[in-house]
Amino acid sequence: KRDFFTTMMHAFVGCGRYEERRTNLFTHTEDNGYVFRINPKSSTLCADADRLFEAFGWLLARALVDSVLLDVHFQPAFYKSLLSDSGAAPGAGADAAGCQLADLEACDKKLFDSLTELLAMPEEEVELVCYTFSIPDDSSRTAGATRELKPNGVSIDVTAANREEVVQLWSRWIMVGRVEGQRASIRRGFEQVLPLSVVRS
Repeated sequence: KRDFFTTMMHAFVGCGRYEERRTNLFTHTEDNGYVFRINPKSSTLCADADRLFEAFGWLLARALVDSVLLDVHFQPAFYKSLLSDSGAAPGAGADAAGCQLADLEACDKKLFDSLTELLAMPEEEVELVCYTFSIPDDSSRTAGATRELKPNGVSIDVTAANREEVVQLWSRWIMVGRVEGQRASIRRGFEQVLPLSVVRS
């Protein structure tokens, strides 16, 4: 039984003997080739992404029900956002999906370091970094696309007064927002086997 789950899981994430036949559903984190996260470009790279993510959710729940320990590891934000209440508003902070800024380190170490540095920066230096509430959107089909973290974000400069807000919105977008569609498909497949409310309890 465990061999079946291992084979299927490796096929979904594209590791082991399936490394050369990736589905592009998942990608490993930048600094750890053994920890995976949802690929924000998956919907662009894989025509059947929604259906495959739903099947992945079904497999994940089935492994849990059958008490099968999987040998594929995902970043903490993946599990936290999967188990959180699905009603988190798109503009809410990372914590609305169960994630915290610390979870960003396992997802994007460079961005985590930059945002942590922004929070620790002397007030008079914050505006010198020239950040706004508009960030690069690597989940878009369009090269060079940007994402506004709040309405008219491109015109809102980051200051000492609002830097905590931009850090919260930015980290949530990276960990949760840009893959909300994929996460919804996984949840849908998962709950065909097991209600998430049972897992949370």
